Amino acid sequence: DLKMPRRVGTPNAPADPATIETAADNLYDRAVIRMGRCTTPLMVENELFGAGIPTPWSASTAQYRANVLAFLQELAAKGAHPVLLINKSPYAGSPDAIAWWHSVSQVADIVREVYIPATNVWPLGPVLGNRYLRQSYRNAISDITSMGIPASRVGIMLSFLSHKGVGGRNGLEPAAAW
Repeated sequence: DLKMPRRVGTPNAPADPATIETAADNLYDRAVIRMGRCTTPLMVENELFGAGIPTPWSASTAQYRANVLAFLQELAAKGAHPVLLINKSPYAGSPDAIAWWHSVSQVADIVREVYIPATNVWPLGPVLGNRYLRQSYRNAISDITSMGIPASRVGIMLSFLSHKGVGGRNGLEPAAAW
């Protein structure tokens, strides 16, 4: 769902909370139709804005977070399997923030986007490059599991780009480096 901000708003401009249930229901219904009438669709929500915003949250950020949670709860209640993508480490410096993340993990998986440019990895060689990637992935996961979120509710999303100009193999020479 690349249009989640249209449904829940943003931290600076949260959607009207009265619209969240209908937005979730409409998205769920469309997903069921697209998935051949599967009533338990996997629904990836792209993405939570401001995962690292510390508490106390402003009134608009608090409403945005409430909207996101209500949206995920409604999808799950309908039978979907929601997945919330986050592109930064989650803020976990307060009981309120941790409680919010726990509430999300009750109804959705939390997937940390970890996009490491190949041009940062290949100069390290096969051993150190591999170690760098594994450590980066572990850190991304431990940022979430250290809050007590079960590992079964956590994932990582990797990027494998090969189109010149979008961050993948840009300018990597010689070709043998691949």
